[in-house]
Amino acid sequence: MLSQKDYDKIYERTWYLPDQWWNRESPNDLEEWRSLLKMRNASRWDKSGLGEWWKFPHIFLVNRPLTFGQSQLVIPIPSNLQTEKESILFECASILIKLAIKGFEKVFDMNVKDIKAEFPDLANRTLSYGIYEKTIIMRVSADEDKSREYKVHLVPYFQSNASLCQERYCSLQKVSQDKKGGLIGWLGDRETEVERWKFGNCELAKISKYSWKLPELASILREKLACQPTG
Repeated sequence: MLSQKDYDKIYERTWYLPDQWWNRESPNDLEEWRSLLKMRNASRWDKSGLGEWWKFPHIFLVNRPLTFGQSQLVIPIPSNLQTEKESILFECASILIKLAIKGFEKVFDMNVKDIKAEFPDLANRTLSYGIYEKTIIMRVSADEDKSREYKVHLVPYFQSNASLCQERYCSLQKVSQDKKGGLIGWLGDRETEVERWKFGNCELAKISKYSWKLPELASILREKLACQPTG
């Protein structure tokens, strides 16, 4: 279980929390839960008023990103809905996945050069340049308690990422450079590389905050969603 200090660090990188959830009890049925998930992104981010915010749906920037802006969606499952099938949980998660992709589109499609110029260390570390192409959606969280939470990784995929993926695929398959494939293999290689990152005597939390400026990037994404409905 994460400590309060760990949650504090994640809070700094969180860019989605549902509005008007805090004064409600747990939803009584699936329809009420869907309605809550469709509420706007929270416009009030006074931490002292949010209590145990991690018990509610949220999206945060991961601190070992495969690409620029990689985030994780976490949906804690209400106790009376923990028997629902995965297909139902995915349907509910898709409400927030759609919202997250809208956020990426708003931030990356219009200002991709400017946004990366503002976060050069993060762009360099993740080898993310060029235009935003799509978001890779992955159900790969190793620490998920499937009876209590539903997690999804959201990986923005940029032109440079696609080029490196194609280069890797063509090299392995010995095919011409116009062929494309091997996305899963490329992601696996990126995961291996990220896990091997060394930071010397510096703490990852400090690098994430002061070098990669993840809280600032989270703030930009949050601002774009603050008044945007999910429907």
